[in-house]
Amino acid sequence: MKPPEPKLVCHREDPLLQIIESSSDFDAVRKGGRAVVCFHSPHSAYSRRTLQVLRELEPQFPSFKFGVVDVDCPTTNPLLPEFNIYGIPATCVFGSDAKVFRYVGELRTKAALKLLARHCV
Repeated sequence: MKPPEPKLVCHREDPLLQIIESSSDFDAVRKGGRAVVCFHSPHSAYSRRTLQVLRELEPQFPSFKFGVVDVDCPTTNPLLPEFNIYGIPATCVFGSDAKVFRYVGELRTKAALKLLARHCV
């Protein structure tokens, strides 16, 4: 007898960063200007460390909305090719002029500060 396939559960518990589970959630984060969205997997240590950095920096950048996309969640799969996500963690910074800057890999505090400060002007 074949064992049942495991169910994928979207990563839902994050007290600070907005969880994005669909295109409409993504649009809500992007609406109104600047946003930081991290495409991650809860199974990746690099992703978990990047999310921790973003949680720590979010209060310092009130003009940005912060969100996270669990790439293992089936409802977010259409977002991956739309934003050319080819590795995780991938952090996308959307400026008020709709330009996108992508950073693929673990994001450290110093790099994140530079990245966000560049888009604050």
